[in-house]
Amino acid sequence: MQQDDDWLTLPQIAKMLQMNPSTIRLWVSEGRLKAHKAGGRKWLVRRSDLDRLLATRTNLELRSPPPREPPRADANRDWATSPKDVLVDLASSVDLSQGSQ
Repeated sequence: MQQDDDWLTLPQIAKMLQMNPSTIRLWVSEGRLKAHKAGGRKWLVRRSDLDRLLATRTNLELRSPPPREPPRADANRDWATSPKDVLVDLASSVDLSQGSQ
């Protein structure tokens, strides 16, 4: 470790990498990025630790997971206007072969 190794805050790192600060906090909580608590909610990271992480990871590994898939087309369907469809869906989800117990 160098004597003049800079300390960086999580918001500074996020700004440098053009990433969301919550992503940087996630790296710390997952142990990917070594950080030191500096009182309250402030965390500090040595520049050398950040450089080490960046050197060993690809950009894809550093980015947040991709957004979730959009909802299906019928997810927002108003089932009240299609009662027959609702009955068919309910009937197909019931296993009638079990009988009453």
